[in-house]
Amino acid sequence: MRLVTLDRDFIKVWDVRTKDLLVEVENAIGAKFCRFSKCNSYILAGNSKPYFSIKCALFHSKTLDMLKAGDICGDTCLTYKDNYQMISPSFNDSFNASIRIEHIHFPTAETLLVANRCCSKPFEWKSRKCVIFSKSSQSASPLVVYDFINEEIIDVFHINCFPSHCKIIYISNLDETHFLICLNYCHIFLLSFETSAESPRVSFVNNADVKCCALSPDNLYFACCYNNSVLTVRSVDTGETLQTVVLKQPPAACWWSELYLWVVCKSVVVKYPYDSTQRKVLGNELEECTINFDVVLKFAKDALVIRYAWEISILRFCNEKLCPQQISDSESFLHSATTAIISSDGCAVLLYDEHNSDYQLWEIACKNRWELHSAGRFDGRRVRWLFLTGTKNSRSSVWLYLGEDDIDSAFHLSSVDFSNSVHRSTHKRTLSVVCLTRVIYGDSKYLIIVDDSDWIHFVKVADGKITTSLYLGELASLRWNVSSFYITSRSLLLLVGKTDINIFKIHNIENYSL
Repeated sequence: MRLVTLDRDFIKVWDVRTKDLLVEVENAIGAKFCRFSKCNSYILAGNSKPYFSIKCALFHSKTLDMLKAGDICGDTCLTYKDNYQMISPSFNDSFNASIRIEHIHFPTAETLLVANRCCSKPFEWKSRKCVIFSKSSQSASPLVVYDFINEEIIDVFHINCFPSHCKIIYISNLDETHFLICLNYCHIFLLSFETSAESPRVSFVNNADVKCCALSPDNLYFACCYNNSVLTVRSVDTGETLQTVVLKQPPAACWWSELYLWVVCKSVVVKYPYDSTQRKVLGNELEECTINFDVVLKFAKDALVIRYAWEISILRFCNEKLCPQQISDSESFLHSATTAIISSDGCAVLLYDEHNSDYQLWEIACKNRWELHSAGRFDGRRVRWLFLTGTKNSRSSVWLYLGEDDIDSAFHLSSVDFSNSVHRSTHKRTLSVVCLTRVIYGDSKYLIIVDDSDWIHFVKVADGKITTSLYLGELASLRWNVSSFYITSRSLLLLVGKTDINIFKIHNIENYSL
């Protein structure tokens, strides 16, 4: 019986019974792991780090002579029939890396799989060769069943039974449906999974970050536009990717109306006809108009707010057409605005400058003619979030701000009434969340906020009280959040991050109160 060990300088083979060193060789490739092959004739040493190619060396197990057959094979020669040996590094070396599984052919015709991040041994799941891994080392991270031959996610399991603030350090499959999960602090869990008839098969190969996303008007689909000019449409229910479209230019913002998915690209606005009865719900691309902008401040509810050469423009969609802006010469937009809020009916825009707390409220007069309704300053408060609601001449907003001085470091919710062209602050409420980091969603009824301990809280706007909370841990979609949607009718929370998408079912919000 032999044992292979490695340190910073040497790879060594030992006789376990006699504890004698049999042979050693210099660790020239800086290997992080080494394993015997199934037949014990070879030793594979590898250096696997996230985002970098896997460097491997193959040695004869008795002499540690290096062989030339240890090169990564780039062919698609893996099949469902073969049994494969898997080598994967620890979580410490693979945190937050996208999974990539290479393979090596031994002279004995064995095939060895080498993963760039920690995963289980290969097993059969829904008649496919799969491994299971966690999306991060945190205990709240979803567990993913991954078909490494077709590079597809077959199932995703969100586990809520693990203790908070623990880290996953080991995953192993005991059989096809039972898995051993080891956490730090000596926590060990045995999980039993059941396969479903339908499963979300989505490509895990992700070479670009999400730039923007939009939810369909019937809440059945969501679209994601990536920085590499790729657009995908996925099912809200299953997460399945239904359609992929290549954009002609990089995207900046998107919005889904009743009839079209609109995408603002680098210099053009395009639209895709929407038909929910088709397998491919988007039709062919139609160019709407050319456009110049430096930044898109907001795109929602039939309105597009852009800034170009330090000038603000508000464009409105009339009968599914983008109309040119109309405004009298005597009126001027707040060109220093850093934030734009579009009302829930799409007929008003609130411009806000976070540097000096100035604001302007603009109302639609007809078609795309905008009139200044109110202007002023929010008393120098450090506003973190704004929401605009109501109808013409009875607009109101809800805003979340930090205390006005260093002594008052709490967060407050306040209602603002814009009637009669002035604003009045009423109903100040202090939030019980002290270390708030950001708001990921909000409407006239609820705020969804994140604190610095990776908890999300549903806050009732009417009284500022937390109605329910959930610990999510270091989810990429939470820490690098691009957009969030809360589907009230179905109690679904959709979190879209730069490289991660998660969907949660939130139960009993109306009945649960802390």
